[in-house]
Amino acid sequence: MAEAASTSSKVLLLGVVPVHLYSKEEKKELEKVRKEITAALEKTKKTFAAKGINVSEIVCSGYPDEEILRAAEENAVSLILLPSGSAVPSELSKVPAMILDESGRLKWPVLLLPSAEAV
Repeated sequence: MAEAASTSSKVLLLGVVPVHLYSKEEKKELEKVRKEITAALEKTKKTFAAKGINVSEIVCSGYPDEEILRAAEENAVSLILLPSGSAVPSELSKVPAMILDESGRLKWPVLLLPSAEAV
């Protein structure tokens, strides 16, 4: 956050709801996930805005690695920050490795940050 403030950078927060829809029960769970992601992005946006950082957010559905790369392409991103590692097993923990494997599409530096649980 300090780096973004000191360089007057704009920050794009991206929340991705995974697209695994197989039944009505999973649709309900995904809607719950979408609401939780939206709330987390709003909370994060307020924290950044309080420091004077220009923040926008996007919530989308899809495969996380694809959506991250698409958002980077469409929004002139210069750096991608990703959480790395977690005490809670998650499909999203695979995303950093998947993005780094996309060397042909990867045009931006990627910084892997330990998640709060992993520290």
